[in-house]
Amino acid sequence: MHKKILIITLMLLIASMVYAERPGRMTITDREIIERLTRLEEGQKALNQRMNTIENLMWVLLAGMFVLIGFVIWDRRTALSPVIKRTKEIERENDKVIEVLKEYAKGEPKLASILKSFGML
Repeated sequence: MHKKILIITLMLLIASMVYAERPGRMTITDREIIERLTRLEEGQKALNQRMNTIENLMWVLLAGMFVLIGFVIWDRRTALSPVIKRTKEIERENDKVIEVLKEYAKGEPKLASILKSFGML
């Protein structure tokens, strides 16, 4: 019985020694670590440059949107200005026509009654 336990124990020890250190295992030297860190820093610099480019593009797009909104407002004011001017002219002409009708209604009772019915006299 003791022999079996001793044999099993020795077999386990030998097996564990075999797996304890593998000859094909990779080891990383300090130089390789420094090279990898250098590449990582270069990658981060490139990423920062891309982010700065994207941020600048975002500001340009935002400014473009504000310019577009300003242009639309300016264009509306420019387009509405002649319409407002013409509307005021038509109102003045209407006022003149109403004055002429009122003057003519003083001599024409039928026209005066019509104007009164519409609340113009």
